[in-house]
Amino acid sequence: MKKNFFLAAFTLSAVSLASTLLSVPANTQAAETVSTDVQINLVIPSFVFLQTYQSLTFKPTLADITNTSDPISVIKTQNGVISSSTSATTTTIEPSLSDPNNSSGSYKTDIPYNDVLVYKVWGTPEDGKYIYHQVTVKEKTLTKEGGTSTDTIEMEVTGTDAQHSSAVQITSDHPIYDNAKDGKLNFNFKLGSNVKSGTYSGGTITITAYTQ
Repeated sequence: MKKNFFLAAFTLSAVSLASTLLSVPANTQAAETVSTDVQINLVIPSFVFLQTYQSLTFKPTLADITNTSDPISVIKTQNGVISSSTSATTTTIEPSLSDPNNSSGSYKTDIPYNDVLVYKVWGTPEDGKYIYHQVTVKEKTLTKEGGTSTDTIEMEVTGTDAQHSSAVQITSDHPIYDNAKDGKLNFNFKLGSNVKSGTYSGGTITITAYTQ
């Protein structure tokens, strides 16, 4: 009797569940759709390029250092004649050699180099801004290598004031470097009164480029 009761109850439940599933509206079986917009942005950065040298070595000629008009390392200006052999301690030659000061000249006190193209700068700043570039002298004293602390030459640099360049549009037919600006400087080396040959080093300039 109990078996029949449970069987009847199970059958009734199954029929009831099937009836419920068949009676669910069709539109409730599909997932709901949700959508939204996502804004996309692109930021082109502001950038600056600076091209320059790792070091600069100035090698003046003798004409740059002395006041003589035509300095040469071997000075031959005349023919010497020895008239006779004598028992004198010193044999003379006619004419005698001229004073070296008249042949080689005196040292100059300044060695100038003007309009030296030291760097180039270019880039693209933000609208309404410019690319500025300037030079500062970090160390003006050059010291002789292997010399003493007094073996020095002073360096002067001009043309270092801040200058600015306008922005350039980036297009396929107008590369950004087309608007590169030249950074030219004037150098002057003060020789002083006690100059020794050799390499003098230690002078330093700082080049800065920025947008503003």
